[in-house]
Amino acid sequence: MSLHPSQVLDDLVASGRESGAAVAVVRDGVVEVDHCAGTRDGTDPWTSDTLVMTFSIAKPFAALALLDAVADGELGLDQPVDSVWPAYGEAGKEGTTVRHLLSHQAGLPVFPEEALGVEYDDRETLVDLLARTAPVHPPGAAVAEHALTYGHLLDEVLRRATGEPLAERFARIAEVAGWDLHLRVQGRDLSRVATLVEVARPAPGGRATSTTRGGGRRWADRRDCSIPRCSTPTASAARRSPRWPCTRRRVPWPPSTTT
Repeated sequence: MSLHPSQVLDDLVASGRESGAAVAVVRDGVVEVDHCAGTRDGTDPWTSDTLVMTFSIAKPFAALALLDAVADGELGLDQPVDSVWPAYGEAGKEGTTVRHLLSHQAGLPVFPEEALGVEYDDRETLVDLLARTAPVHPPGAAVAEHALTYGHLLDEVLRRATGEPLAERFARIAEVAGWDLHLRVQGRDLSRVATLVEVARPAPGGRATSTTRGGGRRWADRRDCSIPRCSTPTASAARRSPRWPCTRRRVPWPPSTTT
């Protein structure tokens, strides 16, 4: 069995365990592997500029957007959250700081049960629920990944402190850096977005099969949702961005965030 990433990916697609994907390997600033296989939607081939949801990998980019505001003096790391979001300072959250939010120490790793009846893009209702919810531990006393609430918390603080949504702040950073990374995918880029496919677990002795393909709305269609879901292409996006390496040569890594 080949252990080369390109061959492994090709084998996964050929076996039906993956319908489409990409793999990139960067070692010591050199792009060693940049390979695509399969399709992005069951028809169109996956290419180097296909965008795909990266789920929690987007959290550092969400943090970067908020830290950019800290660097500009618009927020402080130890500033109380309720100084810009007064409604948040109740139910045991009075001592929560911006640092607590960034470091997953706010005590709100999940939404309350009331959120089950709220639409995913009803941002106002969701952040209101977070403001009224008691933390599962005193802020700063423990760490728990804020898997679903991180984007809403950071977005609301940034909006109130600067008037700018998290996705727009990150878009400005990405544009300056030359990154094809998005917390909110624009309509013009939707044709590049891969449709997420749920792959069933293989039965004993059987092979995995795709249980859904292109059904329902794509995550990337959720353009107004503040959950940090990042869409990114493979390393050879350098065909459009000079800050991403597209050939096997030594380059600065990670890409600079300055001009």
